[in-house]
Amino acid sequence: MDRTKTKSSPDLVTALTPFLSEPRPIEAAERAGVKLPRRLVERAVERNGGKAFPPALAESLAARYGPVPPVRVSVGPREPVTLVQSGYRAVASTDLSVLGDVLTELWRVGTIPHRLSETMSSSFLHFDELAANCNNVPAGGTLGLVEVTSPPRASASGITNANLHLDLPFRVPVLVDGQEAAALSGVLELEVPLDFRVTTDAFVQPSLDAINGVTGTLTSDASSSITP
Repeated sequence: MDRTKTKSSPDLVTALTPFLSEPRPIEAAERAGVKLPRRLVERAVERNGGKAFPPALAESLAARYGPVPPVRVSVGPREPVTLVQSGYRAVASTDLSVLGDVLTELWRVGTIPHRLSETMSSSFLHFDELAANCNNVPAGGTLGLVEVTSPPRASASGITNANLHLDLPFRVPVLVDGQEAAALSGVLELEVPLDFRVTTDAFVQPSLDAINGVTGTLTSDASSSITP
């Protein structure tokens, strides 16, 4: 039988790689004709003690969780990491699903209000704008407080990776003689520039440019009695 002889650590890793999923990799390599260093064979932990990993258990695990993932080992020197200056004083990243969980919790505990204040509601929409651009607006009405009906949803922007896309579900009641006569409900889709500033008390918040650069599209839903 031809026997492959390993001469260095990289050769050894390469020779053993096909057998790493076996219960006894070293014995499997020897049976296949791989000539291993004598000291490795004599001092092999798997040969000196312990029971072999049961093949039946390995098969049942593979049937339940899939095949054994490939194992890659590198024994060569690591290439140096190249650092590139970004021009920013700090860079941070997070998965958008984490941001979504944070927004949901902030809405649940009321940090993101379920109903905006009178000042914030009046800056959101004016009755004259609603009457001029929508149908079924009761005459002589006034706008009630804007409601945030469910948590905002964050996603990647389809316009630029310098923006964050936010969907803000809302509802604006129209009151006549103090009673709700109609309502505009739907989703406000916002494009928010990712530009921030650090305040004097060490808080990170959107910069003035980001606030002024927010754009939005309003879409009504099926339950809205007022339509654009």
